[in-house]
Amino acid sequence: MLPQQSHHHAYPQHQQSNYNLAPSYYHHAGSDQAMMMNPQQEQQQQIKDQMMNQQFLEQQQNYMMDQQEDYATQQQLFMQAQQVNREQVPFANLQMEYVQYSVNGNTFSLPKRYTMDGVKGSGGFGCVVSAVDNKNNERVAIKKVSSLWERDRNYQKRILREIKILKHFSIHHAHNVVILKDLFFDPYQPGSIYIVTNLMDFDLEKLLSSNQTFSEQSIQYFLHEILKAVNIMHSSNIIHRDLKGMYFILESQIYSFLDNINIPSNILLNRDLDLQICDFGLSRAIGQDYPEDSKYVVTRWYRSPEVILYWNKLHAAMDMWSIGCIFAELLVKPLHKNGRPILFPGKDFKDQLELILRLIGTPSNEEVRGCSEGIKFLRTSFKQHYEKKNFSQVFSHVTNPLAIDLLERMLTWDPEKRITVQDALKHPYLKEMFDPDEFNLDPSCNENSYFCKARFDYQFSEDIKTEDIKVLVEAEVESFQQYIMQQQHQTHMMDDHH
Repeated sequence: MLPQQSHHHAYPQHQQSNYNLAPSYYHHAGSDQAMMMNPQQEQQQQIKDQMMNQQFLEQQQNYMMDQQEDYATQQQLFMQAQQVNREQVPFANLQMEYVQYSVNGNTFSLPKRYTMDGVKGSGGFGCVVSAVDNKNNERVAIKKVSSLWERDRNYQKRILREIKILKHFSIHHAHNVVILKDLFFDPYQPGSIYIVTNLMDFDLEKLLSSNQTFSEQSIQYFLHEILKAVNIMHSSNIIHRDLKGMYFILESQIYSFLDNINIPSNILLNRDLDLQICDFGLSRAIGQDYPEDSKYVVTRWYRSPEVILYWNKLHAAMDMWSIGCIFAELLVKPLHKNGRPILFPGKDFKDQLELILRLIGTPSNEEVRGCSEGIKFLRTSFKQHYEKKNFSQVFSHVTNPLAIDLLERMLTWDPEKRITVQDALKHPYLKEMFDPDEFNLDPSCNENSYFCKARFDYQFSEDIKTEDIKVLVEAEVESFQQYIMQQQHQTHMMDDHH
């Protein structure tokens, strides 16, 4: 049994291993970059350099090259671009020229500022393409949300929520979260919106599905970055509710409820292995009453017990359960060419619960006190009493007891006793990654902060009507356009001053 969490944890002891790190390019003699880094940042950069020298990065680069080649072929077959006569659209900005692209039945009408150069994905969530921002030569991701006012109200709320949260984090320069770059309506399709963010190169699933075994320091690095991103969200009073790692093992597996298609991970990485989190459409405020869709959020394999059993209040700990599942996937060794096994690959919600029961045991009534109906379901559906497994035996290949201890603290029935994101960051397993000095800095003067500078206010009720959602979305688009113009004006003023 684990000791109860307190401010003074009793952690298992672990002798620090010696790691054979590849020499990092920033440690060359006279490197100013190395001089500016604190020990934790140097350690993180070393780990990133090491992984970039491994076969994994070559696999991802080959994957991205294949994507570009496939897109070039698609472009010849079905992609047509044409300049648009803006004067035919009375409600649009006449100073802007638009170019239309047709991709898999989706028509993108983009300002000439953007040159589309690839397709990232499509599905029930919309269509996402990559493009070059000709204004600054940066590559961006552009997500088109088509015909929003013709969709159901829950979907409309998801898009409003995602826009508001992305805008909040971007304005407050939150680290480890994708950056909202632009936001505009389609001039030809009323109700269609484009969400422009920075472009990341691949998602966590590509990492987990590789047949590479990660060093302990690599695992610590990725876990630290995920926890840091989630702490930024929680400090803004936001629960993500849909963190996920793997979305594919075998074709015969039953996938998530969402459109019955492969859902990509929403934990993204770039070629430098910087990590950011995206996809906030299902996010909610901490402590909010459970909305009607809560039974169905979170890709099934990453749902916490309280989500499955319908707890009466939303709790930040549900994100920690998802992170625990991802952590377990990082720890295990790949079994075959398709990567690692999922910790809880349930075929339906009942099977999901049984897999959880087999690992962490049958809960007491106290541990599931927040869901009275869930207690009845557990007692009637699962007559057998399951004892909690010994994690050290289940994960026998994991030699560091600190990793086992942290994983156990993440995967507990009671969300009140589950380790918090801040305690997880301070856990001895992440000692080499966590920077206590940076953690304690005021986020308003720290670009790399573990916190967001401001709390997020949803400012709309869950029973809002479509006509009110429309007003709010239009207001968000307009206010973000004003913010962009203000930023551009400040930049020009600074350039003129220099």
